[in-house]
Amino acid sequence: MESIRIRVSRDNDARRLDEALGLYDTTIRRANGSWDVSVSLDSQSSALLVHLFHLLGRWLADCGLGSCRIFFGEREFVLLVPLRGVAPDAQGFLLERVMQLQALLESRVAIDRATGFLAARLDVPPDDALELLRASARSEGVALGPLAERIVAEGAVPVEVAALCES
Repeated sequence: MESIRIRVSRDNDARRLDEALGLYDTTIRRANGSWDVSVSLDSQSSALLVHLFHLLGRWLADCGLGSCRIFFGEREFVLLVPLRGVAPDAQGFLLERVMQLQALLESRVAIDRATGFLAARLDVPPDDALELLRASARSEGVALGPLAERIVAEGAVPVEVAALCES
């Protein structure tokens, strides 16, 4: 018999999971300040699941993706990839993802503001202004977000953007 472990942080959550898995042979153990609920499976089922998740994890890493949605009938699950070099810690992982998403959102807000600013100042459609912003970031070798933040902060059209507009 093989087993798959599900780690939870609280004892009462482990016990509730154990109850929910009533049809399976389960055990609960304390492990490194958390609780592991082990589900015993026959070796073939276990091998198939391990192989499936290994392939999914490798595919996510190869594609540079942080997650994917998995559907089983009417149920939906999200598989998250832990950050490289970081021990799998669900709370830490999710906090890191939230911080990444917050940074992306803030960057996106600056990009939208800079695009609107450039569109108005250069009298071009917003799509053209965004393309000018992108082209300028590429030609200057800077990230789009910081360039947009600089444009918004300075309230002026950078020389490199104006030059691209004229060409």
